[in-house]
Amino acid sequence: MHEGGNVDSEGSDFDWLEEGFEGPDFDDDVFGNVDDGPSTHDGVSGSAAAPHRSSEGDNVNAAPHRPSEGDNVNAAPHRPSEGDTVNAAPHRTTPANNDPPLEEGEWIDPPLEDGMESLVDSDDDQPAPTAAKEPEFNVQTDMRKPVLQKGMKFPNSKISFKLNEKKKISVYCKNECGWRCYASQLSGELTFQIKTFNPECTCPRSFKHSQVTSRYVAKKFPQEFNKNPDWKVAGVQHHVKQTLEVDISYSQVYRAKRKATDLITGDEQLQYGKLRDYVEMIRLNDKGSRVILQTEMEDENAQPKFKRMYVRYNAQKVGFLGGCRPIIGLDGCHLKGRFGGQILSATARDANDNIFPVAFAVVEQENKDSWVWFLQQFSDDIGNPEQLNLVFITDRQKGLIPALEMLFPTCEHRYCVKHIYNNFKVDHKGLELKDALWRCAGATTIREFERRMQELKDLDVKAWEYLADINPAHWSKSHFSSRALCDCLANNLSESFNAMILEARDKPILAMLEWIRVRLMTKQ
Repeated sequence: MHEGGNVDSEGSDFDWLEEGFEGPDFDDDVFGNVDDGPSTHDGVSGSAAAPHRSSEGDNVNAAPHRPSEGDNVNAAPHRPSEGDTVNAAPHRTTPANNDPPLEEGEWIDPPLEDGMESLVDSDDDQPAPTAAKEPEFNVQTDMRKPVLQKGMKFPNSKISFKLNEKKKISVYCKNECGWRCYASQLSGELTFQIKTFNPECTCPRSFKHSQVTSRYVAKKFPQEFNKNPDWKVAGVQHHVKQTLEVDISYSQVYRAKRKATDLITGDEQLQYGKLRDYVEMIRLNDKGSRVILQTEMEDENAQPKFKRMYVRYNAQKVGFLGGCRPIIGLDGCHLKGRFGGQILSATARDANDNIFPVAFAVVEQENKDSWVWFLQQFSDDIGNPEQLNLVFITDRQKGLIPALEMLFPTCEHRYCVKHIYNNFKVDHKGLELKDALWRCAGATTIREFERRMQELKDLDVKAWEYLADINPAHWSKSHFSSRALCDCLANNLSESFNAMILEARDKPILAMLEWIRVRLMTKQ
């Protein structure tokens, strides 16, 4: 006996599906016309009983058995017709009342599985109808024009609203027009599903949205900001209006540009920590360059903080000493970054009267202390200006005049006449006074200068007194020395350099220094 097999009267196992069947009245459709009643023998004829363990004297016509010699196995099975008696019953899976008790080691055979298929185009072969698949929101394709539907799912959602719970979201129109959307998180999933949705809204269109902030705009259009560093405010507003259908203010645009720059160029604060590596890289790759990084510490255990940085590349020193006029323009300009600061620069004029940047420094602010530090580094690097017979021209910035008088008292120091006039016109307006001042500055001899000053005195005594208090050696050609080989009256050298680096002045410090380095190497 083996598992799943039937046992004949002699105790031997056989496969009744593969063996012949005895009797001319035996029907092969053992699964047809089966009574749906209970599986016990009560109320069932002996001819319909399921095959079972046979004993001596039992009628075994209802169940197949192994054929013996002399059995007639030529009867062909046929499909039963109406009125035929079915002699076979489904396989019994529970013991009947009149069955002999099972011997030790025997068990009830499991029910046989029906491996038969129904006829073609039968209704039994059609798949069971399934429920309509609920729509699922795709972040990659549906964000531009989202269409909400009831039952829509938002997989892997991380939604945060101040006025909602972590697992429930309820949004409604503040004008109480009836528009409403309610969604909640599915149990055991990171998926939100819309449970209630009323799409009808009768309110007028609004182009304001509280969630379209400057940070959102910066993260939404980083490539556009990177490709257009000079992107105008109106252009940003138009692009946001066309893309998001939302109006943003001027201040939002400026903040968005700043935050987009941080995303593109990196965090400003972190770049200060890389300055030492940047300095060492310049010294290693550009022999002869001089870069000085000055830091300060509040106490012994505190981290060092950036204070000042002096930069001069090797080609700048070689070019200045080898082919430039001995005149240096000194000026400072503000940085527009998060931490502020100023750039102090020293700019020369070459033989073609073009500007030639010599050195620059990044300092905390423009005062006497920062100018003294910058000029000391310049003197130690390029050479003593008094020995080189250098001439300085400045805008009379804060702390610069006393710094030059303290460090280089014998050097010639010129004032920019344009800046003198800017201060002069505050109290002395008029084109006649303006022309009189420039005639005094452009006088080439002392006698001509005195005549021009007398003409100014005849026009306005107070204006004459204002200019008379300024030493003419600082602003008139008639009192200039010939050592500078240049008779310029305005500090256009420094102004041109400040305008050249205008694009870099709003960048983080490391990006700004690298931008200036590349710009100095590029021939225009």
